[in-house]
Amino acid sequence: MAERGVALKEEPLPSLLRALPPAPSPKHAKRPWHDAGGGGVGEGSPEVLSLQRRLMAVVSGDPKLQALAADAFRSFLRAYAVHPSHLKPIFRVKALHLGHVAASFALQEQPSALGGSGASKERKRRKAEARFEEAARGKKKMRASARAAAAGGR
Repeated sequence: MAERGVALKEEPLPSLLRALPPAPSPKHAKRPWHDAGGGGVGEGSPEVLSLQRRLMAVVSGDPKLQALAADAFRSFLRAYAVHPSHLKPIFRVKALHLGHVAASFALQEQPSALGGSGASKERKRRKAEARFEEAARGKKKMRASARAAAAGGR
């Protein structure tokens, strides 16, 4: 990078987070995480909470992003659950706080309210569309054969 005239300089995380514009604070927004307190930049720092609120606002405002986040959440849980048996004491699914996991994917909904994947809904929609097209083709064939029979019978 230096060869191309790009100088890199390390910036401390708190200064970067403070440079963000203020997060929107909708009155109806759910808050699945809590301010854990503690010092420095961590889970409970105002900068991190501001960034989390902004991410949640963006994801909740875009249905496509929300569907992607929900699918990622489900994929994470499935991957977490299928660790080898010798790692089960470390990766205990029952010990996960699903609200915190959902918040890590910028989801405001409770995990139980996420429902199934959008892929299955899309598959059902395509099946219904195919059945409708098949029925429409069948009616056209019936009309054509009826016309042919009527023309031949005269």
